[in-house]
Amino acid sequence: MSSVTVLVAVAVVVAAAAAAAVVVVAVAVDVIVVLVVVVVVVVVAMVVVVVVVVVVVELLVSLESERERRWKAEQAARRMADSLQELRHKGEHSSKTLHHRRGISELEIFTLPSK
Repeated sequence: MSSVTVLVAVAVVVAAAAAAAVVVVAVAVDVIVVLVVVVVVVVVAMVVVVVVVVVVVELLVSLESERERRWKAEQAARRMADSLQELRHKGEHSSKTLHHRRGISELEIFTLPSK
């Protein structure tokens, strides 16, 4: 059962209990006063339910957006790590190939005369 369903059920029970209390009071008090009390209780219960539902929905949306943001950051980090590893691998391969093709040692690469 979702939290919204539970909140609505609680609000209905509270409104029903308030209505029952109003009916009991109606025997001793004028009917107009009872009707006003019933309307006020129902309106207050509805406002409480709406506020609670809005707060819960906002919380769920913020949690979901945080998860999505975290997931996107993890994906970007993975892509970056994969790219770096691929570049390293290509760099090592091309460096070895260059040395073998030209017969240049690593020491000679760093000591080539400048023009």
